[in-house]
Amino acid sequence: MNQQLPFAGLRIIELASVLAGPQVGQFFAELGAEVLKIESPVGDVTRTWKTSAETVGPAGEVASVSAYFAASNWGKQSVILDLATADGQTSLHRLAATADIILASYKPGDAEKLQADYATLSNVNPRLIYGHITGYGPANARAGYDAVLQAEAGFMHLNAPGPNQPPQKMPVAMVDLLAAHQLKEGLLVALLQREKTGRGTLVQVSLLHSALAALANQASSFLVTGHDPQPLGSGHPSIVPYGTVYRAANGRQLVLAVGSDSQFRHLCTALEQPEWAPTPASAPMLPASRTARRWRPC
Repeated sequence: MNQQLPFAGLRIIELASVLAGPQVGQFFAELGAEVLKIESPVGDVTRTWKTSAETVGPAGEVASVSAYFAASNWGKQSVILDLATADGQTSLHRLAATADIILASYKPGDAEKLQADYATLSNVNPRLIYGHITGYGPANARAGYDAVLQAEAGFMHLNAPGPNQPPQKMPVAMVDLLAAHQLKEGLLVALLQREKTGRGTLVQVSLLHSALAALANQASSFLVTGHDPQPLGSGHPSIVPYGTVYRAANGRQLVLAVGSDSQFRHLCTALEQPEWAPTPASAPMLPASRTARRWRPC
């Protein structure tokens, strides 16, 4: 154990699977914590989520685990426990007595059935911090899936290339990752609070609330204007050109991120088109309709 790392000496029990919870566990593992990943006898389902390219390695070998599993479980120690049995529950309680943090991703009600809920484990260890990820909050037993949440929270709508175009999912499980970051923040605050009080606490996040919080300016624009945000693909609702992909005369693709009139004037100078730039006293940046006549997106 590297005593120089900030979480050296912490013990984390991971009762989570797939991506959101394991990402939090890996965060602590990378910074020195001991992370025990509790898996059922069949293992985390992502162990089998291999792409076709992973089935046979460069030397003809078969990969032991998927790249997906490896991306979120580095530095952990796997422990097989069947929490549906009394022996498995007893073993978990023994581990919880020495743990600092529990990471769980059960549907509401499932942890109680397995004797792995906060109320049960905090009786074993009052200093325990319990981080729980659900799909829709502690009062909704509906299972949460990243792709469904991307649709319900509006990300797929906003990510469509334009109006009347099919919605598109993000290429990674973005809502899972957002929830993981929310839980990290909550757990760090809980650790700080425990230093002051000596007691643990329950920290809860949900995929839905994490996704809605991440809508940021798109959500606040709706609250201010009452208008639904519209699909722009990689474009930006407030500034142009920002995020749109263009194709140069030589066929090369490029993306521009211009955040102010000053930057736009520098861009126009670099492109030897100074007449495109507004003067400092004129109107702000060119509207999308005028810019689109001069720039041809891919």
